[in-house]
Amino acid sequence: MADEDKTVTELLEDEFGSTLAGVTDIDTLKEALYIANRVTEEQIKKNLPGDVDPNNLDSVIRPAKYRNGIKIKDKFTLRDLILQNQEPQTLMAEIIDAYINSKLGG
Repeated sequence: MADEDKTVTELLEDEFGSTLAGVTDIDTLKEALYIANRVTEEQIKKNLPGDVDPNNLDSVIRPAKYRNGIKIKDKFTLRDLILQNQEPQTLMAEIIDAYINSKLGG
């Protein structure tokens, strides 16, 4: 079955096992949250405008903006889009990790 036809649960089980025992550290927790919220790099790349190269993280989605020769807004790249979409899940993973560590005394 193609990944786009799988449920989030099936995707998580494929990646981390049926009990999610493969979620063992903050990095795998982040990845599990990306999958659960459908913001993996691969999923983001599937929904790009046609002129953006999904194989080049430096592909420009929006060029820099200038007013009177002064840059007022930086360019926005595929890398920026991925980081922007994954940031809430990354923060959640860090919060969960910090909470667990505080309870375990770590």
